[in-house]
Amino acid sequence: PDVAASLPAHLGDAFARIVRSHPDRPALVEGGRTLSYAELHEAVEAACRTLVEAGIGPGDHVGVHLASSADLVVVTLALFRLGAVYVPLDPEYPQQRLRHMVEDSGAALVVAHAAQCERAASLCDRVLYWDERGAAPEVALPASVPTHASVAYLFYTSGSTGQPKGVMVSHGNVL
Repeated sequence: PDVAASLPAHLGDAFARIVRSHPDRPALVEGGRTLSYAELHEAVEAACRTLVEAGIGPGDHVGVHLASSADLVVVTLALFRLGAVYVPLDPEYPQQRLRHMVEDSGAALVVAHAAQCERAASLCDRVLYWDERGAAPEVALPASVPTHASVAYLFYTSGSTGQPKGVMVSHGNVL
């Protein structure tokens, strides 16, 4: 059988398949809070609407300046679902490295928590403070647009020259 034909179209599609297969199973645990796959899916769809309202669409690079958390998982899955490119910005990295990554990637937006407002605001003109956003707007979401060849994320290596170098990874490579 053709293995490639049985693979999901993209990472958002892979997640949707799991949601359909196991909606009530635990998907995410943070502290004393557990989200089922169905609840996580609802959070991801709300995040998609927030990102679309902020002007994010397929192919847009989005810097994600969030510590390891449920928010990080939700935002990352939303970016995959929208066909936007996830650019991880580890809050532990030096500011100069983060600034280079945002500029080099051409990030249209940085998502951060309000506690990181000073650092995030110095990285990009457009910052979405995840913990200060209101209810998700009622906007239409695009149909599934990413393909196996679409870039899922852009991460930065240490770079042999001392300057971080961006490496693009497609949905197909991850799948």
